[in-house]
Amino acid sequence: MNDDSIASLLQQAGSRPEPPGHIASQVRDAVEHGWTKTLEHRRRSRRRYWLAAAATAAAFSVLIPSLVRHRPAAPEDAGIYLASRGTVTITPERDGPATGGKPLPAGARIHTEHDGLMLLANGRMSIRVGPDSDLMLESARQIRLLRGRLYLDSGPSLEEHQPLTVMTSLGSIEHLGTQYQVRMDHDMLSVMVRDGQVRLATPATVQKVDAHEIAEVGATGHVQIRPMSDYGSIWAWTSDLHPDFAIEGRTLAEFLEWFTRETGQRVDYGSAAAQATAASTRLSGSVSGLAPQDALTAVLASTQFTIESSDAGVLRLKVRPPLRDRLRSHANGASAAEPGRPP
Repeated sequence: MNDDSIASLLQQAGSRPEPPGHIASQVRDAVEHGWTKTLEHRRRSRRRYWLAAAATAAAFSVLIPSLVRHRPAAPEDAGIYLASRGTVTITPERDGPATGGKPLPAGARIHTEHDGLMLLANGRMSIRVGPDSDLMLESARQIRLLRGRLYLDSGPSLEEHQPLTVMTSLGSIEHLGTQYQVRMDHDMLSVMVRDGQVRLATPATVQKVDAHEIAEVGATGHVQIRPMSDYGSIWAWTSDLHPDFAIEGRTLAEFLEWFTRETGQRVDYGSAAAQATAASTRLSGSVSGLAPQDALTAVLASTQFTIESSDAGVLRLKVRPPLRDRLRSHANGASAAEPGRPP
């Protein structure tokens, strides 16, 4: 059937009679009620969907932190083991015995016997543990010294240093770019500063201890500060185990700077010319494993310098004459010693 046929039929049918008013009203009410129910159903469906989504999100927000909270955290590294000598015990040891360069976990306890020494690193800080010592690496920023001796060297750089605090039963020590020694013996805490400065805090006071000073804290908490030498027997143990100095390609002046920092001695060149010569003298070889004094002897033997004297913490150097002058002097001396030959 085409469009013309449909139009002809509609014309023949004529217009439909209007329904009575009450019927039209009932139809409109029925249609409006059905449409309202449809919209309400859709709204309820959306509300149930979003409530379910919100409940799921809330469950995840509770579950995820719980999973994170119960996940075992990797233990924090509190230092790096470098070397030890004598009887040294570390507990617990992570993944077997400590070897050079191995991290030590927070909570590790270090015990040394009367023959024991240990060397470790904390960032740029060098830490030496002396004999008859007992301590705990509580974190990368805190060490608790229960008994014994520690020597800490944050290096000669003036850059900002990593914070590190040594805790004891009588007080805490915070370094401020420093070389210092801490001793905890029975009821006496001693803090000896070789270079730089530390902050000493006790229950009664907080004060700074400067270079060339020793602070002593007794059981009463009283702090006494007095001058002390940077060189002597009280420092001797710190040279028994130390970081090596690589001399290859370095100058004699650089080596002597390391030597003085290690021993607390001062170098006296005797003249500006001798100091300039040391700054231009290049070294080669290795002094690995040698004590500072033995390393000094080995290094100077390959240069034109010699030790004139060493006393009261002052190392006096002098420049030897050139080899040809020494040989000539030796030959003249030998000739003069021969009998019957005029001088």
